[in-house]
Amino acid sequence: MRYTSFLLALVIFTGGALTRILVDEPLFTLGNNYSYDVSRHSKDIHDIFWFILGNNLKLNLIIILSSLLLGLPVLIYLFSNGFLLCDFIAANVDSMGMFKILVLIVPHGLIEVMTLLFAASISFDIAYSMYKYFANGEKIAKVFWGRIFRNIILVILLTSVAALIETYVTIGLIL
Repeated sequence: MRYTSFLLALVIFTGGALTRILVDEPLFTLGNNYSYDVSRHSKDIHDIFWFILGNNLKLNLIIILSSLLLGLPVLIYLFSNGFLLCDFIAANVDSMGMFKILVLIVPHGLIEVMTLLFAASISFDIAYSMYKYFANGEKIAKVFWGRIFRNIILVILLTSVAALIETYVTIGLIL
């Protein structure tokens, strides 16, 4: 994985979070009655896992495929995701307390954000290679596609681990 692409993704995500710090009023709050509504998915914890995994894999696929649009949608998504994560924390810290917020976010969130950044960097790499191909006629090496495939496998594995943790640890801690 190209470090510049990953660093770019990290800077955009962090930029969204830092922008949220400059906003006075939160966009949304959950209040004191926050609870994870398992019934909207299913009573079966395994169904919840597949639901979470499916949503996260679809999101990562959309991020990677946005490379066909030169990665521009990824810029918006990374920025807004960082902004909304920070907004969730700021809006709910008084009513929920920092400990409960950390319990909701940290166990799976660290891995989930890493997969988001990996998927974004894959998208940026593909977009940059496509740009070089169309602008300069520069061929895309087979080694490049091998690296992209390996990184996509990494995203799938990390997304699966994050979904397992979110299902069996995070939800278990808040139910």
